[in-house]
Amino acid sequence: MTTNPDIPARAWLTDEAIERRKQAMYGSVSVLDEVPDDQILPAYIDVFQHHLSPSKIPSRNENSLNVPSTIMAIACFRTICRGLHSGYQPGWTQGFSEMHSEFSILWPGIRAWSLHFISVCTSKNPSVSGLTSGSGVDLTTVRTVTAMCLESLARRTSYYELISTDDALHPYLVEFWRQSCLSRCHVTRRHMSCLLYNLLFMDETRWVGWSTLEVNPVETAKLCFDSVLEDYVEGDGYDDDAFRGSCPMDLMTVICKSPILSEAVIHEKSVQFICSLMRRFAGKIIHLRPTRNSGLWNWFRSTVNFLRASLSHSNLPIILALVDSRVLVLLLRVWPLLPYDRRFSVRHAIPSIMDAIMLYTSYRSVAHGVIRSIISLDKKGVIVDIKEYTAEIVRAWSDLKSIARKYYVIRRNCDKLRNVCFACRRVYGRNMQCCSKCESVQYCSMLCQRTHWKTEHKAKCIKSKVTLKDRKYLAFLAQVTIIKHDRTLLPFISDYMNEFSVTERSSLAIEVSFRKNPKVPKLSIKRITDIADEVGEIKPWLADNHQGERDTCGMVRVLAPGGFDQSHIFPSGWTAAKLTV
Repeated sequence: MTTNPDIPARAWLTDEAIERRKQAMYGSVSVLDEVPDDQILPAYIDVFQHHLSPSKIPSRNENSLNVPSTIMAIACFRTICRGLHSGYQPGWTQGFSEMHSEFSILWPGIRAWSLHFISVCTSKNPSVSGLTSGSGVDLTTVRTVTAMCLESLARRTSYYELISTDDALHPYLVEFWRQSCLSRCHVTRRHMSCLLYNLLFMDETRWVGWSTLEVNPVETAKLCFDSVLEDYVEGDGYDDDAFRGSCPMDLMTVICKSPILSEAVIHEKSVQFICSLMRRFAGKIIHLRPTRNSGLWNWFRSTVNFLRASLSHSNLPIILALVDSRVLVLLLRVWPLLPYDRRFSVRHAIPSIMDAIMLYTSYRSVAHGVIRSIISLDKKGVIVDIKEYTAEIVRAWSDLKSIARKYYVIRRNCDKLRNVCFACRRVYGRNMQCCSKCESVQYCSMLCQRTHWKTEHKAKCIKSKVTLKDRKYLAFLAQVTIIKHDRTLLPFISDYMNEFSVTERSSLAIEVSFRKNPKVPKLSIKRITDIADEVGEIKPWLADNHQGERDTCGMVRVLAPGGFDQSHIFPSGWTAAKLTV
């Protein structure tokens, strides 16, 4: 009877593993590196079953790194990682798929030892945190080897299913990731970020790790952001072709799917930072023209995905961060260089970003930034047409250019207007000083500022994210919109005058909303008393030559994206003309 040649080979490897255990007892684990890659996995099935079973795990964390079984388990974890990674090599003769059903027997032992190592690494006991074994194995080694082994196993289908459905394990994985971030162990953090990303990305609807991550959303957001910040700004281990390089950023992006965590992760600084990374990667792509398999494409894709995830939480500071970072220029310049198999993940993100920016073009600062991007692309000879770009990108860019240029002309006319003092209502051609806190009111002198502060402004002064120029521009834009649609408004104003008394006629309010569509603003006719509770301070942006009392004149209410709500008095001449209808 013929004998299977694998049987004596397996027996020999088992004997070798036993010998290595004896050597590990004397502090030597380097001999494990001598095992050929294609023999690692079958050998350690027997090793774990007979010599590293859960019963061999030390009962206490203190001094556990000096226990021979612990030293051998660490060495086995490291060598198993090498065996798993060899599966990516073209010369490996025995694929993992041929043995994974048998190799899955290792999971109880690997899981038990992993939990022990995680317990040691996350211990708050000072006597444990400074552990070092006689063989030179310290906590950094334990963290790194454990994270690498778990992440490598999760890349295999059978082990991914085991890990993803192991609800009891997930809180420990999250805590291990947290501690790796706090300890600034870069390799461990990258591998744990990759593991959590894969688990969340594939099945974020059921993974119980969400609840653990959401316990302290501010801390989770900070750890994510700091992980990306340390890797890419400080440059520790930065490599364009690093296989797991973009995992910290990918994890931060997928965490944005949680309503609780997204509010903490997405903010002006995080968007500015990701934009700076995109600029770095885009610059390398444009100048180096990397190969199709370069890791730069993954880095660039990760930045685009994060920016797309941030759009659902957009506000004026976030949109300004996108515009000021020239994201539009970067996206449109890199798109023609993207390999076709890399375009799918960003093809819908580009028009989505453009549409989000277009919604905020009613702000002077945003429209100005878009114009700068248009000029930059024109200088570089970039033509956005159907030959190089998708129809959706061409449509979004055409709409954005059209409305930005239209608002640019309006902005030039707005800049010619004289300024109105918010205290004395006098008109001046020169620039005025504004309140340093809210930056939403302006005065002709210190005396006027003190007077207005005591009588009115002190109770309403709140730090604003909208600049003085944006506020003035929105008031002017609303006025231009009303005049443009005066024929449509006149019948409604006439009905208003006929319906209400003489006293109420002077309380006419026209509401102009740019929140839904800046190309087609929504106009409404209301009474000032009806919206008095909603409207904040009524500001005399355009009250040129107006000498009457505030309640004797109509009002314009301006609504803009990001929750902006501002009101101003009608210019006296325009009001008088309309009230005679």
